[in-house]
Amino acid sequence: MATCLYIGLYLAFLSSLSCDCFPNNLTLCRIHPLNLLSPGFPEYCDNLNCSTNISLESPFITNDYAECLQIQFNSFLNEVDKDLLHLKIPLGDDETKLISFGGGAHKINFFTFDSPKFILNLTTNAVGVDSKFNLTIKYIKRDKECLCHENLNNLKIFNGKKNSVQKKFFGSKCSFMDCFWKIEPPNDSKFYHRLFLKFNLSLADNTDFVEVCSKNFNGKNVDCQILESRGVVSENKIEFNVSKVSTFLFKRDASINIWYHRESEEIINNTNIPRQINFTYEWRERCKCGDVHLKATIDNWNVLYSPDYPETYCHSMDCLWRLEAPKGYHLVVNISEFNTEEEHDFLTLFDGNDTNQKHMEIFSGMITFNNTIKSKQNIMSISFHSDISIQMSGFAIWYRAVDD
Repeated sequence: MATCLYIGLYLAFLSSLSCDCFPNNLTLCRIHPLNLLSPGFPEYCDNLNCSTNISLESPFITNDYAECLQIQFNSFLNEVDKDLLHLKIPLGDDETKLISFGGGAHKINFFTFDSPKFILNLTTNAVGVDSKFNLTIKYIKRDKECLCHENLNNLKIFNGKKNSVQKKFFGSKCSFMDCFWKIEPPNDSKFYHRLFLKFNLSLADNTDFVEVCSKNFNGKNVDCQILESRGVVSENKIEFNVSKVSTFLFKRDASINIWYHRESEEIINNTNIPRQINFTYEWRERCKCGDVHLKATIDNWNVLYSPDYPETYCHSMDCLWRLEAPKGYHLVVNISEFNTEEEHDFLTLFDGNDTNQKHMEIFSGMITFNNTIKSKQNIMSISFHSDISIQMSGFAIWYRAVDD
């Protein structure tokens, strides 16, 4: 115990007198928080690259609770994009960065790790500005329900074509959370993609927010959007479409990073209503028609979008889809949106498999539909052709199976 306390006092004393970096390793006691000051505090030290491994002394592994570390930001002021505090976690034999803080550290007061160890790295540039911080690092015991993922890791990486996350917890149990998801392009893809990302959130307490950052979209480094609890006035769930993300094409090294932050010591709304963070994502390859065979169901409407919808479709497209209802049923189609280049780009509907027969309907231009279209058979074929000139926003075709 004495060793841990001594290290904490020594670090604060050392940081206040010189521009020396932190010790390479710092061990934290359960009963004594660690006060960590930026080198030279309260003055500024330039051209630094300081790292330290911070870990809890002899952490316990138990099924009842998780032993974790937490940073409290007593004060934090760093030059935005120049002087950065990087928080990293061990990942196998390597390490991975969770987040970098500059400016006012997103005005948060706490950052919570799901594990009893992390890496802190400070980098400063050669321009002397008033950058400094005063942190307290402490031990907290947490309910395992409040952990972000199953492996005591704040970060989960996805690289499949599509996936979903469903995370529910009770606010009274989980006052502090910092969860990260990184969505990378599919490993087996050779094409640029668009990402369609949709949230279903319950942000009922004052300090909850979700930040979504896109990296290397259209050559930009980071473009972020924030959904905050301040805009939520009830317990109702919210659907949030990340519209900026879905419109960008991106490079192979691009990714989407999602951060859910929570520091709600005071629970404002009903504690018996579970908080939740749910989202789904799907990568869609550009200029691709998608699946040819589409099953129609009796109970629900499904939708067929034009390629790259809601963005403009590509030129020189020739797509064919076959909608199929169960035997003994027919298809009903409702076209809710339709906008193609008039007399150049065409959508054609056929009754059955044969696209060489006379079509049921053919459409081009901007059309508002007031009636549904019904097939006589249990299969409807739909073709779409675009030329090399102007591209428009395309179409949304809703379909389902009905009996006579």
